[in-house]
Amino acid sequence: MNEHISQQPQHTLADFRFSDRCLETVRRAQRWLEEPALCAVFTSFEADYSNLPKQLAIECAIAFVERSISHVLDFGCGTGRTLPLLADCLPQAEVCAVAPTIDLQEEIIRQNGDQFPLLPMNTLDLLREDRRFDLVLCYSNLRLARNPEEHLSAITKLLEPGGIAYIQDFRRDIDQTVLASLFDRLPAQYHPYLEDQLAAALTLDEVGDILRDLPCQTLHMGVGGVCGFASESPGFFELLRNNEQIAGALMRLHGYGFDTPKAAELVFHYVITIGEKIR
Repeated sequence: MNEHISQQPQHTLADFRFSDRCLETVRRAQRWLEEPALCAVFTSFEADYSNLPKQLAIECAIAFVERSISHVLDFGCGTGRTLPLLADCLPQAEVCAVAPTIDLQEEIIRQNGDQFPLLPMNTLDLLREDRRFDLVLCYSNLRLARNPEEHLSAITKLLEPGGIAYIQDFRRDIDQTVLASLFDRLPAQYHPYLEDQLAAALTLDEVGDILRDLPCQTLHMGVGGVCGFASESPGFFELLRNNEQIAGALMRLHGYGFDTPKAAELVFHYVITIGEKIR
């Protein structure tokens, strides 16, 4: 049994820091993408609260890559609404995607036709495709993996030597005062969704423990701020130097009311590579 998934279900969400991630909490998080009525809530939440932050994540991920990018994978692309943005940001690259469910895969095809190759959802089948990518985005879906070790291991195997993977997701070890503040701002219709996602999420340390056992190098890890960098920090300014589009993405976020530092504390960021860093 995966050490990050306990056998005992936890039904209380009173203390995320010390609750165990278990098979039941993962299943409860997954159902929001599978059951039609719940998937409608997920789709609405993604449109209202995920698309603009993901645009920022894309720009930050690009900032870590120091050469032209030819092959990109959005590994767990949700409804696929940001795939066209990814293609616009990297017009020279082939953008592929892995959808989390068959229904969402069909929705992506309905929206985009065959513009974005959709790869197998099953990890083993995906690896049999023998594709490698310069940039892999794993945005807000690690918590949905029953076996996060397998999920992260697959990402390392999908990278070209020197390729970059950008991993961002909710974290379970969030401070209760931060959580209370966020729930005060969030419409009540989204509270059950967010509760289930947080209960299934990993902590920053749990992800770090997994990555230490994989053949990869962690280039950056952090919580809060911009891509885990505090504003006004050297790392933040380096990001801006590497990709000037980050400033525009931040302005769009602030324009739509994403202006609370507490919301940024809800997620962790990891940037990893294999082999030598891209030059």
